[in-house]
Amino acid sequence: MTDYPTIRAHFDRLRSVPEADRGRELDAIGPADDAVRREVESLLRSSGAWPALDTPVVASAAAIADSAAAGRSALPGLVDVPGYQCKQILGEGGMGLVYLAEQASPRREVALKVLHPGLASGAVLRRFQLEADLLARLDHPGIARVYQTGTHSTFGSPQPFFAMELVRGKPLLEHAREARLDERSRVDLLIEICDAVGHAHQRGVIHRDLKPSNIMVDGAGRAKVLDFGVARTLEADTQFATMHTGTGALVGTLAYMSPEQLEGDPSAIDTRSDIYSIGAIAYELLSGRAAHDLSGRSVPDAILAVREGVPAALGTIAPAIDQDLAAVVMKALAADPALRYPATSAFAADLARVLRNEPIEARPPSLRYRAGKFARRNSLAVAAMCVVALAIGAGITAISMSLAQAIRAQERVAASMEVAEREAAAAKAINDFLRDDLLSAVDPGRAENRDVTMRSVVDEASARIGGQFDDQPIVEASIRETLANVYERLGQAGEAEPHRARAVELRSIHEGPTAVSTLNARASLSTTYMELGRYTDAIAAIHDTLEAIDAAASAGEAIDPGLRVRLVSSLAVAYLQIGDLDAAAPLLADSLEAKRIDLGNDDQSTLTSINNLAGLYVALGRPADAEPLYREAFAGRRVVLGEADPRTLTASSGLAWALTDLGRHDEAHEILADALAIADARLARAHPVRAQLINSLGNTATKAGRVEEAERWFRETVEIRREQFGPNGLQTLLSEGNLGDVLLELDRADEARALFADLVERADAHAPPKHWTRGTARVGLGRAYVLLGDNAKAEQQFLDGVCVLVDSVGESHPRPARAFEHLLTLYRTDASLPGARAGLAAADRGEGPASVCGPRH
Repeated sequence: MTDYPTIRAHFDRLRSVPEADRGRELDAIGPADDAVRREVESLLRSSGAWPALDTPVVASAAAIADSAAAGRSALPGLVDVPGYQCKQILGEGGMGLVYLAEQASPRREVALKVLHPGLASGAVLRRFQLEADLLARLDHPGIARVYQTGTHSTFGSPQPFFAMELVRGKPLLEHAREARLDERSRVDLLIEICDAVGHAHQRGVIHRDLKPSNIMVDGAGRAKVLDFGVARTLEADTQFATMHTGTGALVGTLAYMSPEQLEGDPSAIDTRSDIYSIGAIAYELLSGRAAHDLSGRSVPDAILAVREGVPAALGTIAPAIDQDLAAVVMKALAADPALRYPATSAFAADLARVLRNEPIEARPPSLRYRAGKFARRNSLAVAAMCVVALAIGAGITAISMSLAQAIRAQERVAASMEVAEREAAAAKAINDFLRDDLLSAVDPGRAENRDVTMRSVVDEASARIGGQFDDQPIVEASIRETLANVYERLGQAGEAEPHRARAVELRSIHEGPTAVSTLNARASLSTTYMELGRYTDAIAAIHDTLEAIDAAASAGEAIDPGLRVRLVSSLAVAYLQIGDLDAAAPLLADSLEAKRIDLGNDDQSTLTSINNLAGLYVALGRPADAEPLYREAFAGRRVVLGEADPRTLTASSGLAWALTDLGRHDEAHEILADALAIADARLARAHPVRAQLINSLGNTATKAGRVEEAERWFRETVEIRREQFGPNGLQTLLSEGNLGDVLLELDRADEARALFADLVERADAHAPPKHWTRGTARVGLGRAYVLLGDNAKAEQQFLDGVCVLVDSVGESHPRPARAFEHLLTLYRTDASLPGARAGLAAADRGEGPASVCGPRH
């Protein structure tokens, strides 16, 4: 990341150094900071293009006042900024006027902010130039772009101007009021503002004049921060030189300034000053009242009120506001900068936690508070699963304590005593089952076999659940969901599926088909289908659940908006797995964009979508686009989930696959070897994620030319996937295709022919209709026939394979392109084949794989 504060410091220091001595000073920056040196050198070179830096300016306050007053009266009719035609005044403030103007080149409408003449000294203009260069580098959708900055002469003084992006919309508070935004929508806007301001902070730019009127909401409902850096461009004493022009606008600005900003010491101002201002904006946006009531006060009194006063607690001003949200805003408004959020990203993260009903950093992390949050955002089944995991390590006593805390938390948030009693009874029933049926297997005083595995524990509990809860169906559903979760963490999705299906049935009957718990259960069942490789079943289940969500929403029922996002993301992955890339692509891109906005970049669900989109790019033959996404998913999961989590290992496998496609075989092998060592230590031999890592090692070894090694990896992968998915599962078919390719590389033609012939039959019978394995199996069989010298059969298999692949993934995809090249190579070798002349002629004309498919395509 560019070190803009360091660049600023070097520029300010070297600006006064004679040009003849600057080379030595630049060399002193050192080779380690070469990027900094280049930026400083560029700024120094460009400073010569600003003759106004050395222009004498009006020195006295009286002269400044006279010049400013003259400028205000004359500017509307006389302003003439070269390259711009002013049309009308959009606004006026203490610093100058904002015009709607048309820029000559490129021709576009802009907001032209012209500062009052006489307000700038030579030092201010030098700072203006540096800030202008920095502001031009701000590139964020939430920041109104600065297109151009400069000065022109007016009334004998240099007059700076900014040409900025014209944002058509309404000021923040006006938009929120007229659109009648709910609390969540207002918080979403605050998160957008934090993200935009944080972008500038990372580049060394502090706004210093954040207020509601400087934030517009455009027609798409997105927040745009205006005047970024304009306040920073003028030194502190220059800002206060405009006080005599009227207190209204100034006091309005003071209401959002931080206490340290009003001290008048620029060195005391850092990014936390902007955080205070966003907090003040949030206070008013959420409550309708300013954090500091400055109406009727003189400027000195207003300054004192902000510096010394403490805003009334937001929770008392607006009791209906979520109390966690109130705590977040008040932390941002702390008078002591050290007590505020250290960065806008931390502020935004806490706002996002409020929306997700997670514990916030603005509150002390007490066990009682976090337990209450946990109970509100999770179902009873998930709570029971956590209890299982804790109890295995801590024993029966720990289970009782954890369940008691969960029950108390649920009681605190229950809507009525009846609900609390019902849930407490359910929790007791679950507790009894876990104690008597699940954990008895690991109780040294009761277990017959002390060498107990987690799999044997859940197997025994599964065998005992039937018939125990006929009069408590929701309890049974919760326990079955817990057991399914445990099975899936053990890599046994086949054992989880009947529990998922039964839970859906029970919740649909007894809680209703559109109840939140039922919809979540159905979503979990579709995920289990995905784990089993039953992608068509998953697609059908997801569509059914989405229809149920729409029906519930139409009936006015409360629906978790995040559930739809997760389902759409899963639907995209299912389409990707069956080879329907056209259906997968828009869903993957849209779901990732929605999650980045709603959940943040580090949320587990967002990281999953990042990983999935990378997988699409690999499938499309675009590994260079996939690599940065895989790296983001891998790095994020290591931080959020830990390096041993199966999802982290999955991301490492994907990253290695992309690196292999890019020819970086050694780097890919190192990543996979490290991941496999972790998997071998933490996962069962037949765990699907371990199989995925072994398959990736086979792919890397193949591309690196180590085919004997690749054969070993692929044979183990096929063995594991036959155990997991059966002989006709999609993952099994794909793995066998990889093994067949290696046999061809080893010139074992008879063995490869037998494998691919069998694979063609099974793929046609069991693979999804549009999946590419139907085509690649035929291409593999054709290659085997070439090695065996049967060119006629090879031609037919290549033709069939090319056309199946064109139908599956499109003509531009690398898969049909590679298959077409195999066919052309055969034709160049044996021109007597029936299709040789037409096929080679089509290739000479530059036509692609579809040219040999004829009417069937």
